[in-house]
Amino acid sequence: MNTSLVKYILHLGDTTLILAQQNSKWCGHGPVLEQDIALTNISLDLLGQARNFYQYAAELMNENEKSTKDFIQSLG
Repeated sequence: MNTSLVKYILHLGDTTLILAQQNSKWCGHGPVLEQDIALTNISLDLLGQARNFYQYAAELMNENEKSTKDFIQSLG
């Protein structure tokens, strides 16, 4: 296991997760409905990216399949 790679992947996952949460706070507050929906979709895309980063980090840490599924399900 390459610990520096895992740390980097987890850093990317944390960053995109926080950005998704912060962007989602603007849901319903946009000046134009179309922009509001676009920002919400961007937040969902970032959430999916964070989930993929966490899944990849779990695979790099040689977790068994059940632990990986539990880890992903804990993300929501």
